[in-house]
Amino acid sequence: MLLMPPLSTRVAIEAAAVVGTVGSLAFYFLSALGLGSFLRYRRKKLKEAPLPEGQLPTVSILKPLKGVDPEIWESFCSHCEQDYPQFELIFGVSDPSDPAIEVVRKLQAKYGPEAFVSRRPLVSLGLLTLVIGFIFDAWLEIQLIHTGMYIYSQVIPWGSLFAGTTFQFPLIWESFSVTFVMIPAAILCYRDDTGKSVAEKLTAKAKIFPSRPVLGTFLVMFAIMNVSYFAYGAWFAAIKVSGAATSVACPWPYPEAKVYDPQGNYEKAGAQGPYSVGIWSTWASGEPNGRPHVDPPPPGEGACATSSSPSKNG
Repeated sequence: MLLMPPLSTRVAIEAAAVVGTVGSLAFYFLSALGLGSFLRYRRKKLKEAPLPEGQLPTVSILKPLKGVDPEIWESFCSHCEQDYPQFELIFGVSDPSDPAIEVVRKLQAKYGPEAFVSRRPLVSLGLLTLVIGFIFDAWLEIQLIHTGMYIYSQVIPWGSLFAGTTFQFPLIWESFSVTFVMIPAAILCYRDDTGKSVAEKLTAKAKIFPSRPVLGTFLVMFAIMNVSYFAYGAWFAAIKVSGAATSVACPWPYPEAKVYDPQGNYEKAGAQGPYSVGIWSTWASGEPNGRPHVDPPPPGEGACATSSSPSKNG
């Protein structure tokens, strides 16, 4: 026996079917309109001249990283080799020790900028510091010497400015050597794209006070800067020991004081005494046996000679 649903239920089902059919037809109709609109827009765009490469917008691709995958290198390379004129890849990690960083470094070495400054930032920073430090120190010290604040009593003639005058200045020997201190200081403060300075990285690698990284960084910088200062001092110690600084500042600009002459160069140049050997007239002045015996030139002769009486030791 076939049972039929009540009339009211059948009407409701048929009405729902009609509504669904009409709704589906409306959806297909709207989809067809959308497709037609898209095709018309596409044909219009194809007829337009493409933008020159110089007018294409720059694209930034953000790549958050966490660990490495088996094909991570191939994936990164495919991003770098895409056919688009101007784009950048920005990688982000939450852990500075993430192994994915090494892959990114390798990627930078292969696809990164070709400029020397970009590939060798520390070398470039050191060279820039050398040039700026050299020029600034030379300008500053020449001004101070001409004001009479101090003098270089003995310099190596070659590579010095105004050699043999009161204002002589060891341009190469001083302005170059002072960068022994400037260059390490600049490099230690350099921060790369990880946000860490070179000093902080050295501290972490050496595991100095790992629980107190600020103190560890200070100690690393303190030690390296002290070594730099010792190198700066050793440079001038070598000049003293070599005896190459034979040019003296003439005339001696401080008549109220004895002529500082631990190596006898002033006396050799005919400067009038009395002379002072200073408190370091031994190994510190390159003269372990004290001030040497000097045979002065005849009175009135020599680069520092004056019309005064012959020089005398004091």
